Amino acid sequence: MPLEAVGRDAAMPWQTDGRRWHTVERVTSDGKPCRWEGAMLDWLDEQIHELGAFADTNWGQRSVVEIAAPNRSQGWFLHALTGQEWLLRLVFRVGKNAFASRALAERLGIRPLNETPGLEVYGNDDRVWTTAHKGPWQSVTVLAHRLSEIDTPAFREFLAEAVASFHAALKRMTTKPEDVMPWKVNGERWHLGEKGFAPGKKPKWDRALLPRLLGLVREIEPGVQVQWDNRAAITLRVPGASRAWAQWRTKDIDGLDCRFVGKKANSNLSRLEGVGAAMASVDAKRTAGDVMRLVFQHLEPSQAAKLKELLAEHLRGFRERSARAAPRRIWRDRSAQNSCGWVTTAGRFFLADGEDERPVHRQRSHGCPARWRQRHDPFAAQRKCSAQTCVRGLNSGAGSPDSGSVAVCLAHFLREHETHARARLPAAVGPPATRGIT
Repeated sequence: MPLEAVGRDAAMPWQTDGRRWHTVERVTSDGKPCRWEGAMLDWLDEQIHELGAFADTNWGQRSVVEIAAPNRSQGWFLHALTGQEWLLRLVFRVGKNAFASRALAERLGIRPLNETPGLEVYGNDDRVWTTAHKGPWQSVTVLAHRLSEIDTPAFREFLAEAVASFHAALKRMTTKPEDVMPWKVNGERWHLGEKGFAPGKKPKWDRALLPRLLGLVREIEPGVQVQWDNRAAITLRVPGASRAWAQWRTKDIDGLDCRFVGKKANSNLSRLEGVGAAMASVDAKRTAGDVMRLVFQHLEPSQAAKLKELLAEHLRGFRERSARAAPRRIWRDRSAQNSCGWVTTAGRFFLADGEDERPVHRQRSHGCPARWRQRHDPFAAQRKCSAQTCVRGLNSGAGSPDSGSVAVCLAHFLREHETHARARLPAAVGPPATRGIT
């Protein structure tokens, strides 16, 4: 065996039993025995793991004992450097500006080397100091010789604060910036407070107006839900509606801008008079519903009563609109032979092969005869629903209604579905308007 191969596979003592190596058999980098008390490492290991969540202590390095975060990729909390002869060098990683050097040295009361008996090293420098690092970190270094120097109430208190600071810094690092914004942390306080307006400008409206209007809305609908998690606006939702009823912009300078979505033609400018709004308008251009906009600066008690009546009426219209706009459940019905259909909450609509099939070009499926597809696949040809006289039917070979066909256009024919479901329509049927039907 070559001489250089002898002992190549032998493990080092700090690899076989790292704890024993650092606390009992430790030696300096020069091969001298360490004179500091090894019991300090056992004590620190126990205390730190009691104070917070940390990974298992890493004893497997020659001159460093490491206690790291539960996820080691987030970094270490304590590095205990064990390679010095007279002193154990403890380096704690904490949040930035967590401690001040002078105040911490006086607080811990660890005396300089010249004032510590039993040491053969000398110096008047402090044995406790802090170092600022780039990023969110600060380190605290302590040079200890005996367990009695750190097993004190002051050091225990420092250790608890250091652990809390370390975990707080980790939380800030793993938190998205938007999650710690004031409107995310406490949105109600943010929107009711004075912050968030344009710099150097004061709002022209009474800041007590927002809680007053919210109280008025809660009198109308006690179950209203307020979403506070937007920077500039709050959203109001009422039970039973999938969409929001209102959005109020709370950080505008000119006034509290309140916008309500309601039923078409449910509001007009004459109805908005006397409700205390500095500006009022109705946007009727949207197909989903009219948007009533009220901008408030002040609100008198007499105006509040009329406003409450207006909002109650508007909320009823919003609920009616939401009920009509609710999507209807549609599913296939194969109960009838040689036909297919959809059953909705409003009625039954059939696609009958012999009644109103519209001849279109069908694409052949590879390996599947066209006659078989026509017999067994009711969606092989494009058809019209017997209850829908002016909408597209099914795409060739499709297995579901064309987008916008049944689900959207069905509502216009609810009153006629019973009659049309029983009727046998001719091959070509135009829209009702072309046949003089209104």
